[in-house]
Amino acid sequence: MTEMPAQSQAAMPLLAVDRVLRLDAAGVTTRKAVAGNEPFFPGHYPDYFIYPGVFIIEAVQQAAQIYARRYVGQVRLVEVRSARFLSALIPGAVFDCECKCTVAPDGRLRVDATCRHGEVTAAAVKLVYQIEGSIAPQS
Repeated sequence: MTEMPAQSQAAMPLLAVDRVLRLDAAGVTTRKAVAGNEPFFPGHYPDYFIYPGVFIIEAVQQAAQIYARRYVGQVRLVEVRSARFLSALIPGAVFDCECKCTVAPDGRLRVDATCRHGEVTAAAVKLVYQIEGSIAPQS
């Protein structure tokens, strides 16, 4: 049996944010350029490459983490409230994730994101985070 090298035993982290365009108390906007040479493309619709929807959710997640580090501290994702994919992102696309971030009365961070490629809305994502150190209300 051949032992695998250490670097191939765990997946490389997905870099879903290339640049932060805006970061303020109201939220964060990030940008990601979709490269055509990503290794997942041949398996994600071999004849028509499409950036996977779960990677768009990860782009919102990474943007939310950037916001949280600056404004609320450590957070933990507890809910993907909704994710709507409205337009395909293909290799060469550049998309912006505009995230409105609010701390709700229940002490959770709520992120309402719209991801756009130019003027076209590619996805709308809503995530909920528990702010570490805060106690979630009992249901």
